[in-house]
Amino acid sequence: MGAGLPLALLRGLATSRVIWAAVLGELLRTRHVVTVDLPGFGRSAAVGAEFELEPVAARIARGLAARGIAGPYDVVGHSLGGVA
Repeated sequence: MGAGLPLALLRGLATSRVIWAAVLGELLRTRHVVTVDLPGFGRSAAVGAEFELEPVAARIARGLAARGIAGPYDVVGHSLGGVA
C-alpha cells in the first residue's frame, strides 16, 4: 500500500496486522507499507519446529523480494516482530 520507500511492519505475538491501523494512514502518506505475518503466525507457515531468528529473518526477506520489494527498506517490529 502507498508509495515511496518500502517499510515492512512486523506484528507481535498476540496481535494481528490490525495492530498497525492507528499509524497506517500517516505512514502511507510517504511510504510503501507492507504488513507482514511472522512465519508460523497468522497466514504464514512455520519455518521449522522452533522460532529461530535467522531462518525467520531469511523467510521474511525472501517473502518481500517475491513481492517485488527490494532493498533497501526499513523494518519496524512490535513485540516479537521487533526481534525478527
